[in-house]
Amino acid sequence: MPEHSCDTIQRFCRLCERVLPLVDFCKSRNSKFGYAYRCRECQRELNVKYKERRKKYYAKRRAEDPGYLRIIKKARVKYNRSEKGKEASKRNHKKFRTKELVDDRKYYHKNRKKRIMVANEWRLNNIERARKHTATSLAKRKNNIIYNLADRIRQSLRRCLIKNGICKTNKTFELLGYTSQELFNHLKKFLENQCVVCQAVKINISNCHTDHIIPCKTAKNKSDAIKLNQLSNLRLICANCNLRKGAKYE
Repeated sequence: MPEHSCDTIQRFCRLCERVLPLVDFCKSRNSKFGYAYRCRECQRELNVKYKERRKKYYAKRRAEDPGYLRIIKKARVKYNRSEKGKEASKRNHKKFRTKELVDDRKYYHKNRKKRIMVANEWRLNNIERARKHTATSLAKRKNNIIYNLADRIRQSLRRCLIKNGICKTNKTFELLGYTSQELFNHLKKFLENQCVVCQAVKINISNCHTDHIIPCKTAKNKSDAIKLNQLSNLRLICANCNLRKGAKYE
């Protein structure tokens, strides 16, 4: 039986009345053949028109009833807090998280200066909230050793990927294949013992750095970044030894 691909199979678009390859049609569960009867180009035009109609509709409703949006928002909050809403949120989060992260990262790189300017402006206008958030984060790092160590690895992996122009699309420990508890279990043997490099400093959470035995700077791609952040390449050494070592492999 001959093989067919989406490039060879064709379909008729009912709107523009053109015969196009199947790849030019969106998938649709409601269609008998699994693909929409409108081509992607026609669908995009319909979406633009629909957004314009919605924009005019909401502008008209706001003018007629200023409290209308508050009612809608209240109903949405009530639904989101219900069991049905929570289940839908979890389902959609799992389904679309990767795509959202990729899209967010692309948007950030494309509009980096604008995003930084908006963030700085928000901080100036909400200085107390910003300080409270910073204080909460610092307190959590100080009081929770597991969170402290995990956050170091999150930042390390993120910097490693960004340096190689790669978007981080999953949670850190999903990419690395181990948990924050397993990270702590591996590194706790270095705590309250002498630094394995200089043998002169007793290691504790406040005076140590998380050292990558083979430096992260050697990573050339995503696979290298993940490999260099595996447990076997991690240890705790004193800050002076880690700063002296730098990006060298000793």
